[in-house]
Order: sequence, then C-alpha cells, then structure tokens
Amino acid sequence: MPVGELVRFRATLKALGGGNNKTEAIFQLGSALLALRPPADAPPDMLQVGAIYVLTGVRGPREDATTLSGVAETFWPAGAPGMQLLYPANRPGEAPFSWRDLWWVALFSAVMAGWWWQHRRQRALLDEMEATLAFNRARLVQAENEQARIARDLHDGVIQSIYAVGMRIEECRRLAVTAPATAGEKLATTSEALNHVIRDMRGFLTGLESASIQGRELKTALKSVLLGLGDAAANRIVLQIDTHTASALTSKEATELFHICKEALSNSLRHGRADRVEICLETTPTGRRVEISDNGCGFDAAEVTVGSRGLQNMQARAKNLAGHLQMVTSPGRGTRLIVALPNS
Repeated sequence: MPVGELVRFRATLKALGGGNNKTEAIFQLGSALLALRPPADAPPDMLQVGAIYVLTGVRGPREDATTLSGVAETFWPAGAPGMQLLYPANRPGEAPFSWRDLWWVALFSAVMAGWWWQHRRQRALLDEMEATLAFNRARLVQAENEQARIARDLHDGVIQSIYAVGMRIEECRRLAVTAPATAGEKLATTSEALNHVIRDMRGFLTGLESASIQGRELKTALKSVLLGLGDAAANRIVLQIDTHTASALTSKEATELFHICKEALSNSLRHGRADRVEICLETTPTGRRVEISDNGCGFDAAEVTVGSRGLQNMQARAKNLAGHLQMVTSPGRGTRLIVALPNS
C-alpha cells in the first residue's frame, strides 16, 4: 500500500505499548507490524488484544520509538470512524472458532437429525400398532356381541319353536287314540310349523338376523306363539296387552319384549308345569311394564339363576332396552317375571 494515501484494510491488534507517554497499539498486517495512535475519542474498551479491526486512514514512516521491535510504519486513523471493531477478542480460556468446530457442530446436527428421524419413525410405527390393536379389539367386541346375539336368538327363537312343535306332537299322540281325524289335521299344521323352524335355522346359517316386529304387531306375534303350542297349551294362556302401550313401542322394544315373553312362557309350561299363565303389558307412571305370571310349581331362584341361559338372555334383552328385569318365585308359589322399561 502506498505511503501517504488514504487506505482501508483489516488488521489484528497484536499488543499495546507506549511511546512518549502515549498509548500505542501495534497491529499485524500480514507479516508487517503497524503502530497506531488511537483517536482521543475512542471508547476505553475499544482496544482488545487479539481482536480484528477495520482500519481506515493513512500509512506513514515510523517516527517514534516503541517498546516493541520490528515496527517499521505508523498508521494514522481517520478519527474514531477510522478504527472499527470487526471481531472481538476471545474470552479468557475460550478457544478461537475453527473449521474443526464447524465440523463437530455439523456432526452433532447430523446425529440429532438421525435420532429425531428414528424417533419419529418409531413413533409412527407405534401409533400404527396401537391403531391396529384398537381396531382388532373393536372387531373382537363386535364379534362377541354378535355371538351373544345369535345365541340369544337361537335359544329364544329356534329352540323355543322346536319345543312348541314337540308339544304339538304330544297333543297329536293323545288325539290319535280319541280323535284320529283331528290328530291328522293338527299333524299337518305341526309339519308346517316344523318347516318354519327349518327356515329360521337356514336364516341363521346364512348370517341373517331374526325378523323384527313392530309394536302394534306384538299381540299378534304372541298369539302365533300360542297357536304353535297347540290348543291344550293355548287354553292355559291369557294375553292382556294394552293396545296403546304396544303401539308406542319401538321395533327394537317390541322385538326384545316378544323374545322375553316367549322364553318366560316356555319356562312356565315346560319347567313350571303351570295350568295358567298371564302376560300383561301396561303403561305405568314411570314407564312401561310387562309381567308374566303363572301358578306353576315355582323354584328356588338362588339355585337356578347361576348358569341359566334363558334367564341370562332375558336379562341381557332387558338391559339392551335400558330396562330392569325382576323375578319373584319360590317352591310351590308360582313364578312372576317383571320387566320395567323407562319412558322413551
């Protein structure tokens, strides 16, 4: 750089010295050393050994003696703006930043990025596994509910229908001795009832649900059950179905109550050997009420409630309607079954 011309360059503050009782800063520019007299208005913390500055001013020959050797030139800054701090000096004990530090930062960033990606991948796999598990659980619950429904429908539908056919066959056997012509007619209707049971079984085997009924059809459906039992059994059964209450029932309520009445009726005739069974449907201040009572032999409820498929089915159907099932019985006192449903 020519002497006497205004120049601008970077230099590192090498040391602080003094000459003629004045502060002197020694800068290193390449292999050369320059002596600089800081401006009088420069801040006290402006001079930092090891810091890098941008210097603007004029270079000239060495004029004053210095405590440092090798200084051949003097630099005169253009006032306070002629000496600008670019990079501060490192703190004590702090190593200067190098390309090796940058490499370690890059390596650390790559490791963290890899860990984050692996964590996200494992999280995604875990979420997928949890979703699959929840889906399988839902399907299992659905399958269990469907299995329970089929078991209820088979027990309360097909099995009870088979029992009704059996009762009609017994009636035909009795009539075969006293009234053969009548026995032949009833045997024909019994054959038709058996064909109906076979159609129901085929429906279950093909995965079809049992037919539902409407509320207004409840009494008719119960009458058809009585006809299927034969005249001897039908004459022992009394239906007291309130028409308004039945019509207000939903299809689900009517269907479930039909199966409950059918199961209770079968139990009264088959196990209770009752001479009279009453089925009553009515409206109460708190909801709807179905009562099936008989004058049969009764039983000890504590001995039968455990493991009884029929009772379990009736309780499940009542619960499915948000209702409550109560059974009152004792040996020799008959049986009374009450199903209470809340208002819709």
